[in-house]
Amino acid sequence: MRKAICGWIPSRRDWGNSRPNIECNGALPNGGEYSSFAEFKESLVAQSDRFERALAEKLLMYALGRTLEASDRTTVLGLVNQMQQNGHSLRSLIQGIAATEAFRTK
Repeated sequence: MRKAICGWIPSRRDWGNSRPNIECNGALPNGGEYSSFAEFKESLVAQSDRFERALAEKLLMYALGRTLEASDRTTVLGLVNQMQQNGHSLRSLIQGIAATEAFRTK
């Protein structure tokens, strides 16, 4: 089994002729609620700045192999700005992380 965004689903070979019903509802940390994947996506798009910053922080932590410090804040903001200037591209974020001083001197 694998985990979907909105709950556990069996692998495709276990579905047979009917697909399982997936209950897709929940709440975001800011209190926003959603009841479908489309609403979940809309909620993320409405908070794209927060989402992009969190994504940049998590990927940078993974790349550096350590938690971020206060001195990393300018790096994260620079990565987010670079990503936004390049059409919100994940590729530009990863390339930006690889080009940071912190990553190169790791």
